[in-house]
Amino acid sequence: MGSGQTQATPTSSKGSGWFSKIETKEHAERAIKEVSYALYVVAVIDALIGLFWQGRSMILEALFVALLGFLLQRSKSRSVALVAAAYAVFVCGLTIAAKAGVYHGSGGTNVVLALIVAYTAWRGVYAAVLYHRWLGSRVNVKHVVILTVITIVATVVVGIAILFIAAALGYDFDRDEDSNAVGSMLLIGAVATCGIVFNRLLPFTRRLNVLRPDAGTAR
Repeated sequence: MGSGQTQATPTSSKGSGWFSKIETKEHAERAIKEVSYALYVVAVIDALIGLFWQGRSMILEALFVALLGFLLQRSKSRSVALVAAAYAVFVCGLTIAAKAGVYHGSGGTNVVLALIVAYTAWRGVYAAVLYHRWLGSRVNVKHVVILTVITIVATVVVGIAILFIAAALGYDFDRDEDSNAVGSMLLIGAVATCGIVFNRLLPFTRRLNVLRPDAGTAR
């Protein structure tokens, strides 16, 4: 869409609620915010479980979920929404497996709650896709490639740093609990690095817009 054109989107009181239709850009924004809040609630629940029951691996998972919620709320990114949805479906699968007795790792057995979280996360994907469609978003491929290369390099550096710090703190990589905790740290580090780079929070990435300015935003 050219800079001289505007696209009107109808406003409506509809669009609020977990099962309502997403009919306007404003509805999509609201739905994305609701998904972010749902991720924050899940993060709090995971943190409480980690503090009083399953230990530090659940606390790290809580940090990961809260980070996804923050990145989704801030960026309204389709990629972040997809990662959150994939995570939710993965956890839902583990929950169903635990309920069936074929999985005995960490996590709960509340299938209904897991299904609600998975549905909510995929609603976030749908909302993010519609939001950018109505916004007329056009990806700046050159900048995305540059940011991807920066992300890969930074993720490797962060991963090596995490391994060295974990070893210095006395983590035993042959012990299941410690290896799971380090794995969670690496996952959080990778997602955080990706979020920092693609949200252009580093000084040398601020001019690398993911979307073209003529798409109606310079995010």
